[in-house]
Amino acid sequence: MTCCNPDLSTSTPVKEIKPYSMRGCTDVSFLLIFLAFWAGTGYVSYNAHAQGGNPMRILRGVDMNTNRICGVDETSKPYAAWPFPPRYDLMICVEECTNTVSDPRMGTGWNLNSTSFLYYCLPSFNESIDVNIKFSGSFNADLGTRQLGDIWTAGNMILASAGSALVLAIVYTYVCKNCASCLVWGCILLTIGGGGFLSYTLLHEAYAGGGLVPATDSESRVTALKYGGYISGGVTAVFFLAILALRTEISIAIAVVKESAKVMNDIKCLVLFPLLPLLVALAYVAGWIFLAALMYSVGTDEKIAVPAQLAHAPNSNTSLYSHTFDKNYQKYMALHCFGALWNIQFLIYFGYLTIAMAVAQWYFTPQARRKSLDSPILSAVCCALRFHVGTVAFGALVIALVRSVRAVLTYVGKKASSQNPNALQKCVFCCIQCCLKCLECCLDKVSKNAFIWTAIWGGSFCPSACAAFALLWRNLSRVAAVNVVGAYLIGLGKLTVALVNCGAFVLVFINVDKYRHSLSSPVVPCICIFVLSYFITSLFMVIFETVVDTTFLCFLVDCEHNTGGLMMASPSLQKLVDKHADRSRVKAQEMYMLKENVRARPGYDRLDDM
Repeated sequence: MTCCNPDLSTSTPVKEIKPYSMRGCTDVSFLLIFLAFWAGTGYVSYNAHAQGGNPMRILRGVDMNTNRICGVDETSKPYAAWPFPPRYDLMICVEECTNTVSDPRMGTGWNLNSTSFLYYCLPSFNESIDVNIKFSGSFNADLGTRQLGDIWTAGNMILASAGSALVLAIVYTYVCKNCASCLVWGCILLTIGGGGFLSYTLLHEAYAGGGLVPATDSESRVTALKYGGYISGGVTAVFFLAILALRTEISIAIAVVKESAKVMNDIKCLVLFPLLPLLVALAYVAGWIFLAALMYSVGTDEKIAVPAQLAHAPNSNTSLYSHTFDKNYQKYMALHCFGALWNIQFLIYFGYLTIAMAVAQWYFTPQARRKSLDSPILSAVCCALRFHVGTVAFGALVIALVRSVRAVLTYVGKKASSQNPNALQKCVFCCIQCCLKCLECCLDKVSKNAFIWTAIWGGSFCPSACAAFALLWRNLSRVAAVNVVGAYLIGLGKLTVALVNCGAFVLVFINVDKYRHSLSSPVVPCICIFVLSYFITSLFMVIFETVVDTTFLCFLVDCEHNTGGLMMASPSLQKLVDKHADRSRVKAQEMYMLKENVRARPGYDRLDDM
């Protein structure tokens, strides 16, 4: 079996995903590379600690007089302050940030009020300090204060809106299960009607004399209106013809979405599972910051002369301590940042593979036993950890490499632009970034399809990616239909949930006395609720989109392997497929004849041997 030609015969019926007892470890080489990277990170961290690295030097600050860490060695002085802010490497330990006003160690003219932030005292500049900062626009301080007060007053309701948004998103999946056809076809008709109305309006204004614009430049504006009208009309016509050609596939796609909604109903914990990768990701980010501070803190302590601004301070006749960081260890930060990209993407793809495996197990289970599956999420997690960590690491590595190249080019582009801004340079870097972003999106989609194929067949990354791509290529019309249906339902769901949730809390703010009398205006809290609701719904829709993609690929496998009344799909979906079986057989026969004609051409055998 070659990398891009997996030996999967369509004559063998598929009644279940590949059993766990028959699976083997996939992409072991990339698993070893992944583990080696972690081992290398551990080795560098151990050496950094052995050479005196202490992350608390970065996280807490060090007193310039005693060379002791604030809050660790100086337990009674937990805060670090800058006696002379232009020298950011010199700090003192203080008991409270309010002490910076009267502390004699502060630099001449720098006895400022300070605000505590984590373990540091940030200086609050006032009118006596000349700071070269320019603000554009105007700011109404009183209005800003009222708006912040409204957010604080409605804080409990804003937090509660996150939970209600999740509930509404779950309810939306139930609506999709029963009313997906009405939603999709209604949105399609609105799109066609809106495009036609826009085209009519623009052309009517153009041919009615361009009444929207002054007479001095009406000719150019009328031309623009005409072009806009013709373009919008042409796009709408093409969209209408595409929908007309794909009407059968759209009906099947709607049925697939309904099938996906059943998955969300039968596997209850599917909605909450992404919280596990999220918690692991948060723990990893905290550990990553700690290790970054550890590597960056390696260096040597040196004594320096007292700056003139600090000469009046106590102990000014002695030298001060300054820490010089080891640049060799700072070079490891590039690899450390790459590790962050790789590991975060690994967690995202691991969650995707787990959900895909649970959905595939549900799909290839007889109808009567789907609701009584024994912990599909837990079994999927165990299977992914035991057999397919290397495959997940492979897919995550590909995306991490592309993003690293984008980050490097972004840095190079900013450096080049800062030296001597050039329009051509900016255009070239922008085009390169655009191409890399498109490549990243394509590779991300290919990787996700590979994970779904791995969930079904248990294969490694390359064969799975090629096989999934070949299957989708053979069903391009259905792929287009599912993308149209998914885009409409997911986009409609995000807006509907956000608007309904926001509208419900508007009623609360208007009718409940506690908020009606204490809020100056419900506008800002409602904007916060809308944004938060949209964000929560978007996260939920990522899960729903994963379920739809997996169900669709399982359906295509089902159609190719389980013909003749043996399909694992629901009866309603089977009935819809059987309804159009004759046309499908005609298409298959045409494809077979085309293939045979190509084989009959001279030189085909030599091309095949290559």
